[in-house]
Amino acid sequence: MLPGMSRMRLAFWGFLFALLDLRIGGQSETVDGVTTQLSQGIDLLPDTLGWLLVGLGMSGWLAPKEFGIARNAAFAALVISIADYIPGLKALAIVQGAVELAVVWFLCLGIERTAGVPADLAARARMIRIVDAVLTVFIVLLTALLVVGPGSGAGSIVAVLTVPVIVVGLFVMVFLLLLIHRAAKEPVFAGSVTAPRA
Repeated sequence: MLPGMSRMRLAFWGFLFALLDLRIGGQSETVDGVTTQLSQGIDLLPDTLGWLLVGLGMSGWLAPKEFGIARNAAFAALVISIADYIPGLKALAIVQGAVELAVVWFLCLGIERTAGVPADLAARARMIRIVDAVLTVFIVLLTALLVVGPGSGAGSIVAVLTVPVIVVGLFVMVFLLLLIHRAAKEPVFAGSVTAPRA
């Protein structure tokens, strides 16, 4: 597959592809001050490839079992990202956030629970896991507020909170990538995807 590339490095590149949304050619239309997205354009870093790399990066670990759960969640995210290209199956995107949360949660928990991981790396993994979970719950609540309370001022509350949520989300993404990059350098995670882990 990719000789000499560690599983964690493979997961790093996968997350980079899956989390970054670089699109070209999208179209939108503005009518009476309301902008509607007509097409999303072409994703230069396809989520499908990203989730495949994350799933492969999480494959083959004998312990802890959290890496296996992260792998399964990554493959579920891969299926959901394929469904995004099929008209009529876009409803699966509703569960995308929960599946992505599971990938991050169990990847970080696996890093925490791996024997021989430095304490500061385990602490960073724990912090990212918790902040990502809180952020995801907060996003779900904001979305529910928009759905349940249109016309009740909910839109202005969501508008005020959108920028801070995006900023925190970007920080979580960057810290997650830094965590995986650092973990890839640790001897305990130096296993190659082409060789079994001892």
